[in-house]
Amino acid sequence: MNGGPGENSPETQVLYNPLSNRRGSVVGDKRYFPLAVIFEPAACDRGWKATCLATTLKKEVQIQLVPTLDEISACQGIGDPRLRENCRQLNTYRAAFLHVGTYEEMKKGKQLCAEVDRGVISSACHYELPVYDANSQAYDRKVVPQTNEPVPEGMFPDSIAGLPAMKNGHCGPQISNDGRVNCAGGYGTVSRQLVAVYFERWPENTPKLKEWSHLDPTAKWSHLQDPDVNEEVRGGGKVLRYLGKWYSGVQGVDGSFVQTEHKATSYVWFNANTIVEVLFYDPMPKQEAFLSYYLGKFPSTSK
Repeated sequence: MNGGPGENSPETQVLYNPLSNRRGSVVGDKRYFPLAVIFEPAACDRGWKATCLATTLKKEVQIQLVPTLDEISACQGIGDPRLRENCRQLNTYRAAFLHVGTYEEMKKGKQLCAEVDRGVISSACHYELPVYDANSQAYDRKVVPQTNEPVPEGMFPDSIAGLPAMKNGHCGPQISNDGRVNCAGGYGTVSRQLVAVYFERWPENTPKLKEWSHLDPTAKWSHLQDPDVNEEVRGGGKVLRYLGKWYSGVQGVDGSFVQTEHKATSYVWFNANTIVEVLFYDPMPKQEAFLSYYLGKFPSTSK
């Protein structure tokens, strides 16, 4: 129990540490949710009512605590309607944080977040859940091992138009918060990468897929400085061509720094639920062969 708001208020404890497992945090009896007991009738209206009890000064005050439950449905056994709803909200919020580590588990957690109060507390839950998922070192919890996704066939062939792959083609693990998988690879010589290829694959049911800023001609493409954007229609469909620049530098024998400006070109398009980018660090004669390969293997579905 706690008598007022602040950093250690029950509302704060539940919102930011619902499982009472944050390292270095002092917690009470984990069998029950913390509760603020306030002797101002309207004080609980300013926060999460499930973590607050407003009462009057009496010789005897009966305080009913909400237990932490493995099954949210057990709250239905509570006779008092107010206490029953508090139990449902608090245990639903807590249960959401038991579902982290993988995309499928996070989907369950987000659904539980939505069910808390379908309002301010649900919004807070949606915000805090990925924070909790991404910061396992701050909590005493089991970490789910991350495994890289397999590289789809033909994504990074050994060579294109005679230019060899740099053997760095790979896909990372599926990102638990949004289900995205990022893949990247390069082509070039022993000493220098000349072409970079990126894939950003999202779950098929991702909403507003075609409205992402990645393909907004007015947005800056992340790999280039101040890009000039144009739309092109090619054999494999519509693409956006980003013309930009980047800089490299070496230190001369006299200690001076010599900087070189490079004119880079990036081609970006949708392939269903995947964003494809082929980036040429400098103009090169094999550019068309690369585009022909990737547009043939992963045709553009950009509108």
